[in-house]
Amino acid sequence: MRFMKSGMLARATSAAASVLWLAATLAAAQAADDKTYTMKITLPTLNDSLHQFAKNFAAAVTRDSGGRIKAEVYPASQLGSIPRQIEGVQFGAIQCAIVPPEFFVGVDERFEVLAAPGLVSSVAQAQRLARDWHPRSLQ
Repeated sequence: MRFMKSGMLARATSAAASVLWLAATLAAAQAADDKTYTMKITLPTLNDSLHQFAKNFAAAVTRDSGGRIKAEVYPASQLGSIPRQIEGVQFGAIQCAIVPPEFFVGVDERFEVLAAPGLVSSVAQAQRLARDWHPRSLQ
């Protein structure tokens, strides 16, 4: 009978520890929910359709996140030249860069396809080509 009681005690202790762990996790999650983040959106142009898109996107992100994400737009290459903007995205210092896709060729060669006019006849064909293209496929 004593063995049975110690087993029940061990289970009760384990359950209590689990409840405490869950309470601590929920408290930490609640604290993390209160934290706000800044999202940097950069682009090389000013006062054009891409700039307006960036402003609209920033407003939508701020609104849809309930204010937890504060989006900031940096037009006219304020955060550096286009290659520096791409590096900023790669390193996590910039969260969004709106630049022509040809500048991403150094990151992934498939972005070259987007710069070839008349290469494809439909959007679906362009998506297949970009997805399946590999430098060795040209040899």
